[in-house]
Order: sequence, then C-alpha cells, then structure tokens
Amino acid sequence: KELSDDNAKFDSQELEELFGVKEVVKKDTSNSGTMRNNANTAVTILDMKRANNCAIMLSSRFSKIPFSAIRAAILQLDEQLISAEIAENLINNVPVAEEIELLKSYEGDKATLGAAEQFFMSIMDIPNLPNRLKVFQFKLTYQESMNNIRPDVDSVLAAVHEVDKSVRLKQVLEYVLAIGNYLNGGTSRGQAYGFKLEALKKLRDTKTADNKSSLMHYLVQTVGTNKPDALQFSKDLKHIGPAARVSIQSLQSNVQQLKQGFKQAEAQVEANSASDPQDLFKQKMKAWLELQLKAFEDLERDVGTMEEDFAKLVTRFGEAKTTTPDTFFGSLSEFAESFDKAVRENEQRKAAAAKQAASAAGAARPLSPQAAGAAAGPKNAAPPGRGPQPQMAQMMDQMKQGSFFRMRRQASTQPGAELPNKPSVSGPGMQTSGPPSRGGILAALQSGEPRRDNAPGRGGGTSMPSTGRSLLQGLRNTPDAALGGGPAAQPQQQQAGAAMLADWKQQLRPRSKSSKSENYKPKYTRWL
Repeated sequence: KELSDDNAKFDSQELEELFGVKEVVKKDTSNSGTMRNNANTAVTILDMKRANNCAIMLSSRFSKIPFSAIRAAILQLDEQLISAEIAENLINNVPVAEEIELLKSYEGDKATLGAAEQFFMSIMDIPNLPNRLKVFQFKLTYQESMNNIRPDVDSVLAAVHEVDKSVRLKQVLEYVLAIGNYLNGGTSRGQAYGFKLEALKKLRDTKTADNKSSLMHYLVQTVGTNKPDALQFSKDLKHIGPAARVSIQSLQSNVQQLKQGFKQAEAQVEANSASDPQDLFKQKMKAWLELQLKAFEDLERDVGTMEEDFAKLVTRFGEAKTTTPDTFFGSLSEFAESFDKAVRENEQRKAAAAKQAASAAGAARPLSPQAAGAAAGPKNAAPPGRGPQPQMAQMMDQMKQGSFFRMRRQASTQPGAELPNKPSVSGPGMQTSGPPSRGGILAALQSGEPRRDNAPGRGGGTSMPSTGRSLLQGLRNTPDAALGGGPAAQPQQQQAGAAMLADWKQQLRPRSKSSKSENYKPKYTRWL
C-alpha cells in the first residue's frame, strides 16, 4: 500500500519499442503461411483416411489418366482400361450417399479440392454405380470361373462312367473280396458280400510272413495268373485322378455364385434407363447375357446330372450317401497306383529270378571241347585264305596248350586202353624222309600209327619229320571230312594224333649238347 505506480513517470512508447513483440513481424508470418496454404494445400472435406486410400488407388491404377476418361470407361464398360482387379478397387472407392450430399453442398472452388473429392464429383452422378461396377466385374471374371468349373464337372462325370462300366475293375475287386473272405474265414468278417473302399489300403500294409512282400503283390500275382488282362484295369479309369481333386462343396458354391451373378446382371439391365449418350451398359450387357446364358444353363444341367449319377455310384458301392467325390475317387486312385506299382515290382522280381537261375545253370554246366575252343577266341580262327576247320583248329590249340598229352595219360590209365609207345609199323602212303605227305598224315590219324622214319642218324625208331613247318601245314590242310568215320570216329582220331605227337615230342628231347639236331629241336619243341 505504500507503493503507487502513479508516482513513476516513463516514456511508454520507448518501452514498447524496446521490449514489445513487433506485430508487423507476426502479421507478416501469418500472411505468408496463409498464402502457401492456399497455393499448395488441397482442400479435403472427406474423411482423411478414406481420402488417402482413394488417392493411392488413383495414383497406382490411373496414373496420368483424367477423371473424365475414367468416367467414360465405366459408362462404356471399357475392358482395356478397367480390368477385374481395377473394378474391385473402384467398387471399394465409390462415393456413398452421405459423401455425395457432402460434396453437393460444397460451395467453394472445386479446383482446390483434393484428388479423392474431385474423382468422386466426376462419377457420383452415374446411376446405380456400385451395382453397375459389380455386374461389370462379374462379366470380367465369368470366363475364368467357367474355365475352373467345367473341367471339374466333366472329370467327375467321366470318372463315374468309367468306374461304372469297367469290367476289369470289377474282376480285380472280386479277387479282393475272395482273398479277404478266405483270410477272415472263421471270423465275423468272413463270408462278406462286399467291403468298403477304405479296406483297399490294407492290401498294401498287410505283409507276408517273411516281410518281403505284401498282400497287394499276392493279389497282383493271382490276378495275373487267372485274369491277366485285368492287370491293366487302371487304363479304364483315366479320370479318377482329376475327379479325386474335385471338392463338391466348392463346385456347388461356385455354380451358385455364377447363378446369382446372372440374376443381378439381368436386374441391372432392366433397371437401366440410359440418358447419357456415352452410357453403353444396357446395350453391351444385354448382348453378353444372351450369349452366355445358354452355356451356363448347360453347365447347371450337367452339375445336376453329375450329382445324381455320383449318388447312384456311391450307393452301388455300399458307401455312405455323404461320401464326396474327392473321398470316393481318391480311394480308387490310390488303389490303382499301388496296384500298378506292385505289377512292376513283381515283374522285376520275376526277371531277377530268371536271370539268377540262368547264371546258376550256366555255372553248373561244363563246357564242351567245342565250346571251350570257341571261348578261346582268335586262337581257333582258321588261317587267312582257308575255310573253317573246327576240329583241326581245336586239335592244334590243344596241342599248344598240352591238353593232348593229358588226354593220352588219362586214356592209358583206363582199362583196355592201349596206346602205342614206339610204333614200328609205318602207315600207308608215308614217306621215309622229308616232310610228311598229306596222305601219310591222314593214314597215321586214321590207323593210330605214326610213320616210322628210317632217316639216317636217328638209329631207327619213331622220329620227327625233317621239317616241322611242313607237318603243321599238312595238319592244317587236312579237312575234317578226310578224317573219316564221322562223329563216332573222332575220339579214336584224336587219341591216335595225341599218341603220335607225344611220341614225336619224346624223340625231340635233346640227347646231348653235341647232337646234330640241336639247332632245330627247340623250334619243334615250342610248336609241340
């Protein structure tokens, strides 16, 4: 109370200039912000979230396309500009009644409105816009829906017919029933008149006592023995695989959606009263409906036939009425695949067993001398320029391998076998010196007596001819027919030849380093 501001005098104007907030600066800032707002910020009167979503759709789907062009595309059902996906976006971004009233009441400059507001203003006068867009979307997606439904209906119809008419499937199922009744004999499950399709899975899981096979393999073996043609029953059921993938609930739902779409389209065509010359909705939709209704009616009729025929087939197989195509045909498809796999496995086992038996039989059977000679390969080949001489070629090969000498020793140990050790009688036609003649070789082989060579310097007795090459040439040039006697005489001829050559080999053994025959003995020894 002792202080009073009335006693203090000061210059108020100076005080305001020094410490007061300059209104001119605030006014300038406020005016500047307002100008930027008017120039760069659009006016939004719709819900901010909805306006943003619509603006995003327009920028992504209709970039740089005027709103007037979008309006014309909707009126004319332009499928080049509007696809099924874009139609779905438009359905979610059309003005509702409240938004239309709000836009109509706006009295400001429409050029300052946002993109969503301007787009809504360009299309809000199109009659029945949401329903029109839904019908347009139905038209755009109709063919795809038909392409998805028609194959499923046709697959089930074909599968029902195939299962119903397949004789080979019936034959296989009869064997399944017979085998099942036999295995279940004496139980409550024996002597059955039928079985559920679910039981077919047990054929694959039921193993034999040695766990190497299954009841499915036995079924295949039995059917193959008695009804071999029935092994190919899966070829009668070409459509059960596709039919097993059909969901009857989805199929019926899709057909119902198509039916509802046609009803809405017909209603919109009837309700449309085009006042805009650009509006071609009624004209285009009416022509399209007339074209597509016939195909849809055929589809709807086939679906009814499919349901009726399938219900009869299910009843015939004793399955529940609620059984669906995917369950019914799925069981048959799985059984057919397992059956075909067992057929292949049985064939593989049969081929492996036959191969093993053939190998065992070949190993147990001894090779004949002819087969052994043939196995020797090029050694038995006739010299160039000469015809085939199997017996002589075989004998020459046995000479080189020493088998002739083993044959002589074996023959000498048998009772009654007499082989000359040092023959003293010369065969007819033999020469006393020089290379043996062809007739002498033949006589020696036929008589079993090699010639006696009285060449000087050998002290008499059996000796080798003077030229080994001549003997080899003579033996090779002697045809099989000249050996005489036919097949019955061949063992005697071989025995005689073995004895003759063994005796010659004995005579060729070196007697001393000073022997005059030392130079030619190694050559003939190698040949023998």
